[in-house]
Amino acid sequence: MERKQTIWRSRSATACAWFVGIAFFITGFAKAYDVYGFIEKAKYYRSLDADWMLPLAICTIALELVLGWALCMRLAARQVAGFAFIVVGAFSGLILYTWKVYGIEDCGCLGVLAETPPGASLVKNVILMVALAWVFWVPGARFSTRRLLIASASSLLLALSCAHMLSSQI
Repeated sequence: MERKQTIWRSRSATACAWFVGIAFFITGFAKAYDVYGFIEKAKYYRSLDADWMLPLAICTIALELVLGWALCMRLAARQVAGFAFIVVGAFSGLILYTWKVYGIEDCGCLGVLAETPPGASLVKNVILMVALAWVFWVPGARFSTRRLLIASASSLLLALSCAHMLSSQI
């Protein structure tokens, strides 16, 4: 009985890692689709000078894609999940602060592809944080060489498509 429970916990942690990883991929690519549209929405946060917005946007996109890849690969799963938890928490704090102080109506989480009300984004972030906490505390499937080869090939394609999207705009 305990073996079944351990297998279930491991598989559920892997599913949670994939769920959050794919969410990071979606938001990263949505921002890369129209980086200047994302920058325009990010200006509503009034947290940085306009000169820093393009480098920050590129770093945000890269961070989301790398975290998504690492979570799907289960590469250093506990450390990546902990870091991703902090990142999502920081984004949530920024969204909450800007929503209450400046009254933003769109958090910009999906760039220009879809308007995301701050309340919906915060609910999504809480769900992601619960999934990340599960990934952090429950050991899941381990990193494997076969997965590394498959992920490396797919990551190369993702990186090339993202670089193409960004370079066509900059």
